[in-house]
Amino acid sequence: MKKLPGIFNDVIGPVMRGPSSSHTAASWRIARTGLDILNEPLKRALAEFDSDGAWAPNYREQGTAMGIAGGLLGLEIADERMKAAESYARQKEIEIGYQVSSFPTDHANTVRLTLWGITGKKVQIVAVSLGGGSFEIRSVNGFRVSLSGDLYEILIFTENKPDVSSELNPATPPGVEFSPEQRGL
Repeated sequence: MKKLPGIFNDVIGPVMRGPSSSHTAASWRIARTGLDILNEPLKRALAEFDSDGAWAPNYREQGTAMGIAGGLLGLEIADERMKAAESYARQKEIEIGYQVSSFPTDHANTVRLTLWGITGKKVQIVAVSLGGGSFEIRSVNGFRVSLSGDLYEILIFTENKPDVSSELNPATPPGVEFSPEQRGL
């Protein structure tokens, strides 16, 4: 069942710490979802902003860094600690870095977020802010996806088994492989 619209989060705007729903709330939601995908305690993170994008010149001033750090730490969006999320991360010995890079994207508010867990597990997501706190994760570890946090999703990571789709979906004939374009490469 789809969640009914709420007056505060869907009509007026998301309940959040400011200054910007596109910068702060969406980046917080992207980070929280990325942390769920990592599925283990965080040790280190790198948030990269496309040098030609809108977030690159002002990710600190508009609250993007605060949103990412708060989301990665599991803080709630309106938590007072959001203002000091980066120092809170240092206290917890979690390294969070920010970098302006050049990478392919078709959206001005794009972040490439690489997360490392305490066991060394690494996950890289590319996500965009769609405005009003909405977001879309467009790739996970190089595979094209479309995740917006409004549905339950299952991601299966395998090693040494490039295509498990025929095992998961009996309609896919054995031996069928997906092209690089279908895999989002």
